[in-house]
Amino acid sequence: MLSDFSISGKQILVVGATSGLGRAFALHAAGHESTIYITGRNREVLDDLRREFPRQVCLNDRCDIRSKDERSSYISAIEKPLNGIVFFSGITEYAPLKFQSEESITDVIDTNFTSNILFLKEMSKQKKIAPSASVVFLSSVSAQRGGSPGISIYAATKGAIESVVKVLSLEFAKSRVRINAIAPGLVMTPMMTQQTTLSPEQIKEQEKKYPLGYGKTDDISNLIHFLISDASGWITGTTITIDGGYSNS
Repeated sequence: MLSDFSISGKQILVVGATSGLGRAFALHAAGHESTIYITGRNREVLDDLRREFPRQVCLNDRCDIRSKDERSSYISAIEKPLNGIVFFSGITEYAPLKFQSEESITDVIDTNFTSNILFLKEMSKQKKIAPSASVVFLSSVSAQRGGSPGISIYAATKGAIESVVKVLSLEFAKSRVRINAIAPGLVMTPMMTQQTTLSPEQIKEQEKKYPLGYGKTDDISNLIHFLISDASGWITGTTITIDGGYSNS
């Protein structure tokens, strides 16, 4: 039924809502009449989202998920169990391994993997995950294909995400909570255009590897929408690749 594809009325937490993909999905969910809880490091973006959707945004506190105290405090402020949790928090360090500091390596691992898992653990501990909820993590095609030189630690964290969802899906199955990941290819976001070491000409050349061209934020939001909806009720423990044919090129 078409109603199974609706996310209207669902309580959804967007972790990392101040990033390009995270902000785009927060806007998408609010536009589809979900009640959203948003967090991230950028206070200005969080406030902008609440001003744009004052009725849909229930909680918009800043939270550095690397901090145990901030994780616990934010989750304590959530008043009821949630139907959906989406993790967008992530950073990368564009440099060959020999040029990366121990601090930068640890920061990438903590931000992309460890903190997300600890956040989910605290959500479970505080009983803020509703039965039959859906949890979506953000992986990357770099976990499967390796990507370009200089993103080894980033790729490793995304590979860890894909492994952990397989096991967590079994642990949460008793409550019919679904745990999945999506693995996007390159999507045109501020992070992609501002932090990449590629020149504009190289970005254009790289796009030739994508049969359908680079992705858009709507492509990612639509897939997550499906995974949060009841229409995906028998999907768990898997990673869905969304890359415009890049993996097959």
